[in-house]
Amino acid sequence: MLCVAIVMLLYQKRFRLLPFVTFGTVVYGIIGQFYYHDFLWMFHQNPYSGVELKYGSGDLFHFANQMPYLLGWPTLILLIFGLFASSVAFVKSKYTISSYQFLVVGMFFAMLVSHSIFWHQGWFHSFGMKRVLLAVFPCMLLLAIDGFHFITNGIKPLFYKRLSIAALIVLITIFPFTPNKAAFVFPYEFEKDSSQEVAIKAVDWYRNHVTDPSVVSFGNYYFAELLQVDIDDTKEVMLHDAIKKKSLPSGSIVFWDNYFSVTDMGVTQEDFTPSEYTLLHSETVSKRNRTSVVHIYKKK
Repeated sequence: MLCVAIVMLLYQKRFRLLPFVTFGTVVYGIIGQFYYHDFLWMFHQNPYSGVELKYGSGDLFHFANQMPYLLGWPTLILLIFGLFASSVAFVKSKYTISSYQFLVVGMFFAMLVSHSIFWHQGWFHSFGMKRVLLAVFPCMLLLAIDGFHFITNGIKPLFYKRLSIAALIVLITIFPFTPNKAAFVFPYEFEKDSSQEVAIKAVDWYRNHVTDPSVVSFGNYYFAELLQVDIDDTKEVMLHDAIKKKSLPSGSIVFWDNYFSVTDMGVTQEDFTPSEYTLLHSETVSKRNRTSVVHIYKKK
């Protein structure tokens, strides 16, 4: 997205503003120089750099195919009309690209295309999660509004125009609540999932049965919220990397779960040998055809 801003300024020959585009990066670099002694720490400590096979790869058009589930069909169709309206404006302006087109259309396509390539190639720990497109959600909504105006502005007389506007608003509003694959799933999407509920039960047991303060380790970051600990403070938390490195101190409490610990951290139950760990307690929650498990271990 930074590249889009640079290209826009170069295209508009606003060269004096180019240094300001890098201002945020430079400020963070200076802060990192004092803290990490590394001006380029944002690149050297990027947790998403490189390729890890556990995150996989997939279809180049995965994110495009997920758009109906992110926006809903009515809003997606309006977005397509918005892109068409932008193309018409581009032609009418004798192929001049406006700042709006750079910042809205350009940013949208930059995110969609780049993350499609990342997922297809298995780069940057993509995992194919469509939530990355939320970064340009405002751009998508602006394009949908453009499509809305493009459709309704050409309708006459005024009565039919107002009727069309009302119909589109009603359709967009009720679509997420109608039976379709892109709709809300009640009540599941409005309540805690099984991984959250099992974490809550595990922490409740921990607070009632473990009285001595201990370093904790987990793979599901929701535990940090429940335990009210700072994941960057190794006096409170040592993530599952410490299990692999055999650096977890004696007396530490480990919250192992059957999804995040395995998928994100690569820690399985085989890592908890009886000679090194004691199994204190287990919790299981099944919900919507998904079973979440947490085992609580203590390092000997």
